[in-house]
Amino acid sequence: MNLPPPIPPEIARKLSDAKLPPPAPLLPRTLAFIADGLLAGLLACLVVHLLIPVIIPDDFPVFKETMQSLWQDYIAANHAAASGNTAVANAFLQSIPEKVGNSAVQTATSFISLTAMLTALAYFTLSESLTRGASFGKKIFRLRVISTLTGGSPRFLQTLSRSLWRACSVAPAGLLIGIVVTINAHVPFFSYRRRAWHDKLAHTEVVDAKDA
Repeated sequence: MNLPPPIPPEIARKLSDAKLPPPAPLLPRTLAFIADGLLAGLLACLVVHLLIPVIIPDDFPVFKETMQSLWQDYIAANHAAASGNTAVANAFLQSIPEKVGNSAVQTATSFISLTAMLTALAYFTLSESLTRGASFGKKIFRLRVISTLTGGSPRFLQTLSRSLWRACSVAPAGLLIGIVVTINAHVPFFSYRRRAWHDKLAHTEVVDAKDA
């Protein structure tokens, strides 16, 4: 018996994607991410503010004093530079490595970065997994996330996978990760059905809620 020739992968993919709603436009997606990012950032600031004096009580006073000193020196350097006195500004720049190199400041900075990223990760993951793929920002702009495998709401692990990338966009996660996240933010402009890397890895897609 002669079997029919196999369907080319590109045609099979298009046939499969034809069952999915149209991808969401990039502008509302960007605005929704900004709204979610601001909310996640505010939540992270609140969590850090509550936990840092409790978790690292010995390092927190040193960190707070150092940040206040840097801010005062920054203002003084700006005023001096505006008056043409570049020596004060140069002295301020040279003092930064010594001040932030303190072990207490380093410990507090690492704690803040980790706490902020975990808080943002929890926000993005729970806000989508508990609301059928529609976070606060997506609800405003009538968007939602779907699974490209089923066409329905994403599973928890899918939401967790794609949320990790966005958490790194909101919280400081290092220079290398920052570069990757920045590149990933531009991938939807050129990719098929506007999927970024985190959507491709998680098998998800952002679509218009009224079509989903």
